[in-house]
Amino acid sequence: MFQIRWVYNIFKVFEFIRSLLCPFEQIEKYVPERGNILDVGSGHGTFSFLLSKNSKRKVLGIDPSPKKILSAKKKIFPNLKFKKKYIHDLNGKKFDCITIIDVLYLLPENEKSSLLKKAKNLLKKGGYLILVINGRKDLISYKLLNLEETIMVKILKKTYSDNKKLYFRDNLFYKKLLKKLGFRILLQKELTSKLGYPPHILFLAKVT
Repeated sequence: MFQIRWVYNIFKVFEFIRSLLCPFEQIEKYVPERGNILDVGSGHGTFSFLLSKNSKRKVLGIDPSPKKILSAKKKIFPNLKFKKKYIHDLNGKKFDCITIIDVLYLLPENEKSSLLKKAKNLLKKGGYLILVINGRKDLISYKLLNLEETIMVKILKKTYSDNKKLYFRDNLFYKKLLKKLGFRILLQKELTSKLGYPPHILFLAKVT
């Protein structure tokens, strides 16, 4: 019992740090006020929980990490669910909006494309994709970000990754990829977290 509580408290610490490093409140403003929302790579559920505070949204958070899903399920709202799944495990249900925040740097290029294709198939006609990536503002911030994520993925193993590698790409890469896959980019915007680091780039795109 003590061990379970200790693990949960550790996750709460990482969740708090995550909320300082990622501009969740700014991202939330671009999510539709109502409808079915899918949060891909939901982790401990911080952003999913924020979304579900609007009762007109039905939010599903998915993540491959069983520990993070267990932690996320402690957040209770009637319009909020979490499942241990990859996006490719989902079939049938369509969503009004899909959010993918700080996830794709963990995937090689072919898997980035595959995940975004699946997201497109899961969106309703006229549905929205919100993709948020780590920006590469300058060499120093990029090196620092790369070191930070290397520690989280390979050493502390607090960020789940199937192959324990990092695949950072710049915003131009994602802009080209989204257009290639048939998304119409409505907005590209740089966001700043509460700590001012790391820089984030938000893409708001629509299924054409």
